[in-house]
Amino acid sequence: MIWLAKFAEGSASQGALAATAALLLAVMVGMSPALLLSVPLLMLSCAVVSLVWLRFGSQRALQLLGIAVLSLAAFGWALVSQPLAFLLIALSSWAPALILAAVLRSSVNLAAAIVAGAALTSLGVLAAHLLVADLTQFWELMLNDMFKAMPQSEASDWAQLATLSAPWMTGAMAVWGLLLSVLALFLARYWQSVLHRPGGFREEFHGLRFGAQ
Repeated sequence: MIWLAKFAEGSASQGALAATAALLLAVMVGMSPALLLSVPLLMLSCAVVSLVWLRFGSQRALQLLGIAVLSLAAFGWALVSQPLAFLLIALSSWAPALILAAVLRSSVNLAAAIVAGAALTSLGVLAAHLLVADLTQFWELMLNDMFKAMPQSEASDWAQLATLSAPWMTGAMAVWGLLLSVLALFLARYWQSVLHRPGGFREEFHGLRFGAQ
């Protein structure tokens, strides 16, 4: 996948295209029987945005994010008349990835990036509970809107899935976002190492330590 990293580094619009395409593929695959294939696609999307921040810093990364968000909003509206659903998936995946990349770029310390991501993820969950009166209802409505694109012959099954999943969605999305962003950060750092500093990622990964030694 080095070709994808090279393409994403070409410009903000190329990075946005790579990140958006991988995310949309992950969403579409996630709604099919090949559900598990959506995981590596989503990780690739997050790795692209992480790589751009690691390599070029905030300006290029924020340009990429702006282009990608507008593209996703348009696609979400055209597909299911619900752009917010796609934006939530994108931002819940990309935001932690960008935060970890920003910390790693400034600290050059993998452990510091992971710890910062965990702390901010916890704060995000707390903020969600403070800002949204009923998160369970919020997620149930959101999931039902997303499931409208699924076969209507199974509508009752999708509605039941939305009801069962809603209470766990905030925590699940937080943990998933952190895990995904850590794996994406590793992949992005590997890409950067291969392209610009051979052997650098291996050295950083082997030196990964948490706490006092």
